[in-house]
Amino acid sequence: MYYRNDDVRIEEAPVPEIGHGEMLLKVMATGICGSDVHEFYRVHKAPLVLGHELSGIVEKVGDGVEDFEPGDRIFCFHHVPCGACPRCINGHETACDTFKKVHFYPGGFADYVRIHPLQERLGAIKLPDNMDFEVAAFGEPVGCCVRGQRLGKVGPGKKVLVIGSGIAGVLHIQLAKIFGASLVVATDIHPFRMQAAETFGADHVLDGKDDVAARFRELNDGWGADVVILNAMAPSAIQQAMDAVEKGGTILVFGLGGPDQTMEIPLGKFLAGEISVVTSYSGGPVDSHIGFNLLKSGQLNVKDMITHRLPLEKVQEGFSLTAKAGESLKVMLFPHGIV
Repeated sequence: MYYRNDDVRIEEAPVPEIGHGEMLLKVMATGICGSDVHEFYRVHKAPLVLGHELSGIVEKVGDGVEDFEPGDRIFCFHHVPCGACPRCINGHETACDTFKKVHFYPGGFADYVRIHPLQERLGAIKLPDNMDFEVAAFGEPVGCCVRGQRLGKVGPGKKVLVIGSGIAGVLHIQLAKIFGASLVVATDIHPFRMQAAETFGADHVLDGKDDVAARFRELNDGWGADVVILNAMAPSAIQQAMDAVEKGGTILVFGLGGPDQTMEIPLGKFLAGEISVVTSYSGGPVDSHIGFNLLKSGQLNVKDMITHRLPLEKVQEGFSLTAKAGESLKVMLFPHGIV
């Protein structure tokens, strides 16, 4: 039960009851997301059970469930859109009113969760026999990154700058390479994450305290970045993105900014240079299935991103590690023992 980052408690609660079209899932692996430790985003809703990156075993199924049965190993998307409103039809499924209303109950940091009928129909996927639960739990964050890169037009031949090399950053590095980027440069200010960026495939890693825009141009024959993926939302990082983007390029705002945070855009420069600023939130169904298929095929190495594996009873330790953002990438919790 989350109260704030330094106050996450183990509390007893009844196992959720299920009804028509619902399933009860025994949670086997669940990841702590960077958004879970943004207090401005979470505290006003507290107390609540967080957790949206998970996989598990179907414990029970309700009447009307035909495609799953007890014992099935599954991954399930946390949010699911309606698919029929104007926002969904226009490709903005993550802005659908239904999207955030559909979620796990009580939350992924629990022994058992209830799966909503829409999640059962549109968001649940059976795992291959050779897929570990901890790998499957990456389906949600990978789907988010896939959506961002699709909207940001990362593709063959693109020169990409990834600002911030936490878990989202290293996922973006791998995905950009998979999608055909010819140059991927990453930044961070922490030595551990700089090393992680190199480990997971960045062509070059820059110290975020340096003149990133100038260094990128040195590495790219004087040209700026076709796509800048902005994971870190510090004012200095935002300025680096605006300085480094090439004319005709795109800044993808992927990191979670605070409620009062602003981004001052030099309209003259951006207008004359036809520079785009694109935002991306969460992952839609298409992006999530693309991401899950990349995990299933083994093209993405996520297993080595897990720096800490903890039982659910050590959730406070996990939150502290994630909030400090020191020598950790992904903290994975295992409510029923590490498997």
